[in-house]
Amino acid sequence: MIKRISFTVILVLLPLILFLLIELGLRWSGYGNNLSLFVPSQGHKGYYEVNPLVTKRFFSQNNPTSPGNDLFLIHKPENAYRIFVLGSSTTRGFPYDMNVSFSRILYYRLKELFPNRPVEVVNVAMAAINSYALADYIDEILRQQPDAILIYAGHNEYYGAMGVASAEWGGNVRWVKKLHLTLIHLRTYQLMQKVVLGIMSGKQKPTTATLMQRMAKQKTIAYGSPEYKQGIEQFRQNMDEVLSKAKKHKVPVIISELVSNVRSLAPFQSMAYLNYPLADAIFKEARATEEKGDYANARQLYYQAKDLDVIRFRAPEDINKVIHDLGRKWNVPVIPMISVFEKYSLHGIIGAELILEHLHPNDRGYFLIADAFLHAMKDQHLVSDHWDTLLMKPFDAYLKNWGYTALDSLAADKTIKSLMAGWPFQPETVVNRFLYTYHPFSLEDSLALLSVKYDNLSLTQMHVELAKNYEKAGNFEKAFREYLALVYTHPYELNFYIEGLRLADLTKSDTLSFLLLKDMPMIDSLSFALMRLGKFQMKHRQYSAALNYFKRALSAAKNDNDKIYALEAMYFAFLGMDKKSEAKRILFQIHEINPDYKISSPEKKDVVVVVDPRVKPLIEEAIQKARQHQFKEAAELLQQSIQIQETAFAFQVLGSVLFQMKDPGAFAMLERAYQLNPTDETTINNLVVLAVMQKNFQKARFYLEKYKNVGQPDQYANLQAMFNKAFPSKRP
Repeated sequence: MIKRISFTVILVLLPLILFLLIELGLRWSGYGNNLSLFVPSQGHKGYYEVNPLVTKRFFSQNNPTSPGNDLFLIHKPENAYRIFVLGSSTTRGFPYDMNVSFSRILYYRLKELFPNRPVEVVNVAMAAINSYALADYIDEILRQQPDAILIYAGHNEYYGAMGVASAEWGGNVRWVKKLHLTLIHLRTYQLMQKVVLGIMSGKQKPTTATLMQRMAKQKTIAYGSPEYKQGIEQFRQNMDEVLSKAKKHKVPVIISELVSNVRSLAPFQSMAYLNYPLADAIFKEARATEEKGDYANARQLYYQAKDLDVIRFRAPEDINKVIHDLGRKWNVPVIPMISVFEKYSLHGIIGAELILEHLHPNDRGYFLIADAFLHAMKDQHLVSDHWDTLLMKPFDAYLKNWGYTALDSLAADKTIKSLMAGWPFQPETVVNRFLYTYHPFSLEDSLALLSVKYDNLSLTQMHVELAKNYEKAGNFEKAFREYLALVYTHPYELNFYIEGLRLADLTKSDTLSFLLLKDMPMIDSLSFALMRLGKFQMKHRQYSAALNYFKRALSAAKNDNDKIYALEAMYFAFLGMDKKSEAKRILFQIHEINPDYKISSPEKKDVVVVVDPRVKPLIEEAIQKARQHQFKEAAELLQQSIQIQETAFAFQVLGSVLFQMKDPGAFAMLERAYQLNPTDETTINNLVVLAVMQKNFQKARFYLEKYKNVGQPDQYANLQAMFNKAFPSKRP
């Protein structure tokens, strides 16, 4: 008996042990993918990012779509407010990059309203996913301590991955789909899936087919049919799971109605089913009714035509009914987005004014969605019980200075035109050749086309290329605007801020610098950026705001020089506020760090230089070499730093080093330093001295006059005496 039991146990355990060994072996060898929703960021230590591979959970026959690039801290700060945004392509911002997604717009508007509170808005949306993805993600999202969840989803219940009629895990066997989503994390299962798909793969779809065409397996779904009802029920079950779990964790949720283009887009296809009328006939009736001026009845007919359309890329109004039902069930606020859009639509019927094709908003539409979510958050007292409504400007007031250029608009235009050159906008037999036959009309249009046509050429690369062209032509502000777009698209990429600030300096506009830096996500770790913002506020006599930036800069300072620089700025801010005792206390702190430090003149115009991280160590080492009289080595190090980034300080030091080496190029280096920073007292002083020594009357007189405007009176008197002695017959 014991032997029989032992044999049975071994018989049961052996396959499990074998499976475990295979799984461990595959993981050890590096096979397969980690499909967690969040993974540590490769480029930003201490942050999570949305896993670029996560959509492999849902896609096996088509290339997975990609998530956005939002980051959030692995260790959530106590006072941080963390929002997750769920949905599919509209929520992802299609056809734009992340800079025009409503979640990114919402982030910057929240930063404007709550500048002293860390806010994280994490967009986990991807194209061609549906409510199965949201239900699959919710547990992982809740583990990240969200303070709120925003949802705009429901258009993809039929053709999105795992939709009723999808080419990716279609059908209506819910438990099979849920089992797949559980097993897909196992490397053994991933291997089995690859083998099975390799055996079963048949004829491939044409390469010109759009994702819409590739995802739709069962093309037509009649209104009221079993498949139609299955899509509605699928959405209800999945969203019920999402909302119930959020409720259990006491996380506030805001969900929105879905909007579609009902007036400017005729039904894709009509088909007789039971006693329902044909979609195209109802659409024609809607047009005629609108032309008569009967807009209320026309609106009803347009929505009826949309719902009767048997190609179901636009969510039927039954999905919006489910959203309202679930809102009531779980006490979740529902944004009446249809009414929001109708307010800005011709005759109060949503059409091409705000929607690009069948359902994706244009830029104005995305700003409108962000505005609706922002007001819903205020109404629910999220983030804070007290919102400064004076700072809540109309949504379209943000369009002018947004990080968004003609290149973004043109790329979106090419994306939409390419989409509409294929099915279902064209007959399925038509080969989509738009990208190969379109002729660009400008440099911007050419770069936009390249970014859409070729997978290895990104819109980010095209922004950089266009900025180079603008800078070469001397149009520094247009070049800056391209980098502003890049910063709004990639808010954690420091190099884009550095280049943007360099270009802002060339325009001599501190307003542009302020615009670039004010909502920088990681700004509290960057002393130079905080100092720049503080100097801007000082210039405009906003001393209290300036002091706030300087205090944060002091906290971020990594060395004594940076600390003294921040403290000195605080000293002048307190003087501006007529708080002399506080200024005196700051002076004491400065002298504790460096007893010999002398406060500079308050009239001196400070220039905060944004430097590539590779430059500073080279300059510091060069200074050490120069102090040791190793001038040749110092000059080489300074040349290396200049090749990375031209800075006034590097040219100033190089000029001094070359002077020590009796190199005639010293004066040219100092002049380049002056060009980069025409208010630096030391540089101008050295130029006067060197010009006098070289008996260059014109240069000496020129720089002596410049020094008079920026230097100390006693030193100016010394330089003037030197000039008079060198040129006795040519007094300035």
